[in-house]
Amino acid sequence: MEGSTATLRRQCSIRFDGTFWSVVNTTEDYANGMSSYYEGVFLAQGKTMSLCIGANSYTDSDPFISALEFVILGGSLYNSTDFKRYGLSLVARHSFGYSGSIIRYPDDRFDRFWEPFGDKDPTTSENKNLSISGIWNLPPSKVFETELTASQSGPLELRWPLAPLQNSMYYIALYFADDLAPWRPYKYNLTPSAGSSFPPLINAGEVFQVMVLGGRTLTRDVIALEKLKSSLQNPPFDWSGDPCMPRQYSWTGITCSEGPRIRVISLNLTSMGLSGSVSPSIARLTALTDIWLGNNSLSGSIPDLGSLKMLQTLHLENNQFTGEIPLSIGSIKNLRELFLQNNNLTGQIPKSLTGKSGLDLRTSPGNQLSSPTPS
Repeated sequence: MEGSTATLRRQCSIRFDGTFWSVVNTTEDYANGMSSYYEGVFLAQGKTMSLCIGANSYTDSDPFISALEFVILGGSLYNSTDFKRYGLSLVARHSFGYSGSIIRYPDDRFDRFWEPFGDKDPTTSENKNLSISGIWNLPPSKVFETELTASQSGPLELRWPLAPLQNSMYYIALYFADDLAPWRPYKYNLTPSAGSSFPPLINAGEVFQVMVLGGRTLTRDVIALEKLKSSLQNPPFDWSGDPCMPRQYSWTGITCSEGPRIRVISLNLTSMGLSGSVSPSIARLTALTDIWLGNNSLSGSIPDLGSLKMLQTLHLENNQFTGEIPLSIGSIKNLRELFLQNNNLTGQIPKSLTGKSGLDLRTSPGNQLSSPTPS
């Protein structure tokens, strides 16, 4: 599992690795001259991970990020969560009865931030020699040095976290260095166990919002588009992260399918000022129905596109392509439009194209192509 913390200002939306969105508001921190940090816990899906930061309808400035940290967590941490279906977005993490600076690395080897909470409430401070090896989430032993406790043996009422909670699912972890007492989310009434002469206490707590994971673009399509991006001299500036998800932030020129298996179904980069070449990897986007790359400055040869069995339109006009028309294009049964005019193509037009029923084929002007010899 991977954890990520990010320092942001103002209000924006954060997408972790194409899986879930978290809307954050840093306006108050920014007004007070403070930084803000946000943390998510999720399962790494591959060798690389991406983070997308996008403006939303409430912000009046461009979103930006000051720092990003990826930390590998222990396998036992938060393991009651089905990370194939959910991610966790941190709401609050506090060390109760503590008034010092934020507890983090090296006290917490995963560099989680444990903020002070309750410096005006009854507390005790003890150097307890406790072992945390048996606690799944491995909190730092320092959080057990202080606690919130009732002044007498009566109940302890704790209102936490301070921020209001949305109507959602939450992962709540409470940490005690004494007898565990009954509790309820948001308002906690800690009552000493029967026969106990000690007041109730609590040392630390964490609250995460449980986020349902969204879809992801099929990996082979992502790899193919990354290779296409590397072959272009000036690809669109937003070609990073997941190409399709979330929908409102899909890559420029990309249209994607619906449903659980998300594929790239069209590529339209007409008149985008592109140069460079078209990587052969484009042929791995096998769900494509339309490729429109006209009115650019693309050069090199036209790649073999015979694997694109669903392709219906191919627009490569007004570029600088050279070489011959690949024979494999004529084998695409669904092809209805093939625009190749105003390039530098040479050789013979494949017979499979000139005799193809229902195909709108445009090869002139601008090429040096010859018609096939009649049978």
